[in-house]
Amino acid sequence: MSSGQYTFESSVNTATWFMEDASKVAYRELSNMRGVSVVLLLTLAVASGHLAVWNQGTYDCGYPDPNSDRPVWPLWQTDKWWWHSALDCKPNGTQSIPSGGSLNLEFSSNKAFTSMGQGLLANPTQRPNPWPTGATTAWGNLHASVYPDDIMGCALAIAYKSDRYSVTPSDFIVFSVVQDCPTKQLQTFQIPQMPPCPSGGCQCSWVWVNKYHQSYMSPFACNVTSPNARLGVPTPQVPTDCTNGGTCVSGAKTPLFYGTPTQSFAPLVPIRDTIFQLSPRYKSTWGFNEGAQRVFPARARVVAAAEKVQKEVYAFKPNSPSRIDVSVGPQMVGFDNPGGDIDNGYLPNTNSANDCQTQCVNRTPALTGQCYAWSWNTQSKECWLKGVAFNPVSNPNMIAGTVNRVASPPSVHEDKTNRSFLSRYEGHQNSLCCELIPVLSASIFLKAVSTLRKKQSDIPRAKESNMRGVSVVVLLTLAVASGHLSVWNKGTYDCGYPDPNSDRPVWPLWQTDKWWWHSALDCKPNGTQSIPSGGSLNLEFSSNKAHTSMGQGLLPNPTQRPNPWPTGAVTAWGNLHASVYPDDIMGCALAIAYKSDRYSVTPKDFIVFSVVQDCPTKQLQTFRIPPMPACPRGGCQCTWVWINKYHQSYMSPFACNVTNPSARLTVPTPKVPTDCTNGGSCVSGAKTPLFYGTPTQSFAPLVPIRDTIFQLSPRYKSTWGFNEGAQRVFPYRSQAAAAVEKVEKEVYAFKPNSPSRIDVSVGPQMVGFDNPGGDIDNGYLPNTNSANDCQTQCVNRTPALTGQCYAWSWNTQSKECWLKGVAFNPVSNPNMIAGTVNRVWVA
Repeated sequence: MSSGQYTFESSVNTATWFMEDASKVAYRELSNMRGVSVVLLLTLAVASGHLAVWNQGTYDCGYPDPNSDRPVWPLWQTDKWWWHSALDCKPNGTQSIPSGGSLNLEFSSNKAFTSMGQGLLANPTQRPNPWPTGATTAWGNLHASVYPDDIMGCALAIAYKSDRYSVTPSDFIVFSVVQDCPTKQLQTFQIPQMPPCPSGGCQCSWVWVNKYHQSYMSPFACNVTSPNARLGVPTPQVPTDCTNGGTCVSGAKTPLFYGTPTQSFAPLVPIRDTIFQLSPRYKSTWGFNEGAQRVFPARARVVAAAEKVQKEVYAFKPNSPSRIDVSVGPQMVGFDNPGGDIDNGYLPNTNSANDCQTQCVNRTPALTGQCYAWSWNTQSKECWLKGVAFNPVSNPNMIAGTVNRVASPPSVHEDKTNRSFLSRYEGHQNSLCCELIPVLSASIFLKAVSTLRKKQSDIPRAKESNMRGVSVVVLLTLAVASGHLSVWNKGTYDCGYPDPNSDRPVWPLWQTDKWWWHSALDCKPNGTQSIPSGGSLNLEFSSNKAHTSMGQGLLPNPTQRPNPWPTGAVTAWGNLHASVYPDDIMGCALAIAYKSDRYSVTPKDFIVFSVVQDCPTKQLQTFRIPPMPACPRGGCQCTWVWINKYHQSYMSPFACNVTNPSARLTVPTPKVPTDCTNGGSCVSGAKTPLFYGTPTQSFAPLVPIRDTIFQLSPRYKSTWGFNEGAQRVFPYRSQAAAAVEKVEKEVYAFKPNSPSRIDVSVGPQMVGFDNPGGDIDNGYLPNTNSANDCQTQCVNRTPALTGQCYAWSWNTQSKECWLKGVAFNPVSNPNMIAGTVNRVWVA
């Protein structure tokens, strides 16, 4: 943090005390207090921005106090930035958003200075002219410095959800921008054509990044008036800096949630530099033009047959017009869209039923045989293409007819669909390394590294041994700025394979906007890494394959930890990512997802199963493995996870399979770890990795960022519930098997009249099965060694359980005793010996 920021915090602390003192003034002296508030406001403005939008939809925790200033809380405490800490407060109404019109909004630090209080100040629509050359003294220049160019711009954003608790930053879409903001108390925003809100209304927010790198949001309940039903709600992307030849993000964009601590779902703009000139702003340099943002597309452009549609858009299924139903596959062929392309299944804009029919048939070049069935809606004036001839009787507004085939239903390729799904969230991420290191220097350094890498690529392969030395230099130098490390084995997802000098698995380096799967989701491994259940596993760490057993071999003493610890720059391989302080070692872990299809894996699927608290300090690290259940037939997905001291989450994924698994164990549902220092409660049992400080996809469980102080950052230590070694978090099957549980693995049980694998879709069919230490009262027999035990341990149990047992069977192959719903026929299953005792348990 710069000295200027320390000064800023000190100023705010002083101003906060002043505010508390001012609040003691009696309300009957409001007119006098108003003058005091102005002085306070102008004083605070020098240190930080304290501003909110005021309207009947504002989430004001101070309502009905006419002197409320709650919507500007917190002031500098950006750890409560989301919803401005007013999520649980109710608005007093709803603000109308006039589609295609304009909207005047009032800005103030206190309701008393608005039309809902004592009225606006003088000349609320005026921008200071001339611009003040000294301290901030005019309302219009409340948040600007003495330099007009310091104005950052502000914006309005909307989330098409009625339930504010379900809204995430990824839902907000910027729809209006004022680049010369905030400079006026009464500001006009131009509004584009917008689609209607759901029946319960929408959620809106005024957003702004002040020059101190703080993200501000002022949320309010809203509803779009005079909406355009032809428009759809797009999926916004995170804005990027497009200065110096960069590419602007086009179309719908999220607000600039920048430099703030985030909840698990927040998309962040990468912090590129601490220099004010490079901070993000609502300007053209970040893709935000002045005025209305025309980002809401015609409905046809946002609808796809394989898309999960959360809004009400109409289309057709075969034989039945209805809302989109993607559960039965791609049923919709297309419908009319201005500027659409018939080759993609959409007709160009039409004005009549005749056009609806003829524009396809008579198109040049002729498309005979490429059209299909059509219908014209006389009410909405839309032309639809559909799968079969339509019955206009049940829908009097529709005129139906058949022409020729337009396009085949859209094909859905699994890999492409998943990649497209993931690509929506690329960029919803923040490179937090730059928060704690001098980023300008890092930027210059990375350009040098990029140049060096280019030069390396020009070196002939014959000189690879010399190149290896160059790579080491680059590696050790980069380690000072950020972590660049990967696990290397035959299961590693290496996009550089078969290059023996590949460093692709460590890409991106500091660009954490592509942290998921380390940008290697579409790359294939060269094999599968075995995970020895109940044993131990040695894994190799390197920034380049050349330094591993798959390249030129490990470096000397790969299992040694530096002793003594280096007191200067990082000079030893074993201490590659540590600083001069041993306590800075954050620990690392291995996690597993019990899914074969990597495209279906989410962060919530990963279960931490081994932890090394003194990691990474060695190139060859031993991980202790607990007893583990078997992977599905196609294997599992594993990853090495680590948080370096620069608040970056790292994952190094690899294909894996559990060897010598325990058939008695099952896969638990992991929980997100929590900080249990200072008397906090640790999360017990299975836990997800510490996905921390990273931009996330919509499904990622994240550890909340509690503080920027290094000592409070999360780590794979006991203070976060991670003990050293094997994590024995896989329960015996009896503990996890429940009749109503969704069972995704191959576990054997019995249904009435038919022994089979578990089928919970028809209800609770499984009665129970044997488990060491199990409790018969819960439907499981204690450990048994023979068919006789299987029968007698229930009947002869003390106290007697007569009438509580039922049918049983003994598996001579697996040596397991099962209880089931009916007597079992051993003929069809020669390994089974069946009999009937008493009833054990009814689900």
